[in-house]
Amino acid sequence: MSAHAPSQDNRLDPLLAALLTDLAQQADDPLRRARLAWPAVCGAALARHTVVLGLTDEGMLRVGANGPHWREACFEHRGGLLSRVRRAAPTIRGLRLETLPEAPALPRPPPVAPPPPHPATADIEHVALRGALDGLLAARRGSRP
Repeated sequence: MSAHAPSQDNRLDPLLAALLTDLAQQADDPLRRARLAWPAVCGAALARHTVVLGLTDEGMLRVGANGPHWREACFEHRGGLLSRVRRAAPTIRGLRLETLPEAPALPRPPPVAPPPPHPATADIEHVALRGALDGLLAARRGSRP
C-alpha cells in the first residue's frame, strides 16, 4: 500500500463519513452527491489535496489534485475511489483526474530595517556584534533597542 492510500488511520471519523454519505444520498444532483461524499470516499488526507471540479457530459467526475504527486495517488486508487463514489452517485461512469495549477507565490514583505545603533556602539562594524551589544545596553536601560 502506498503512503498516500486511504487507510483507517487517515480516514475521517466514521460518524462524520456516515453523515456526509447520508447527505449525499439525499441530494438529487449527481455532482452534488459526489461533492458531498468525496471526503468520505477518499479519506481525510486525500480530501485535503483534491477537489471535485465537475461532471462531464459523458458522466465522468472531474477531480482536481494539488500537483502531480496527489494526482498520482488518486490514479493509484482510482478503482476504489470510483467504486465508493458510485455508491453515492451511481450514474458516474468514471474519474477524470486533473492536476490543478499551482497557486502563485505570495510576495515577500520588504526587509525590516534594523534600529539605529546606540551611540556607544556606532563605531563597531560587525553588525551581529553591534546588535548584541545594543541589545545588552537596551536591556540594562530597561527598554528595547
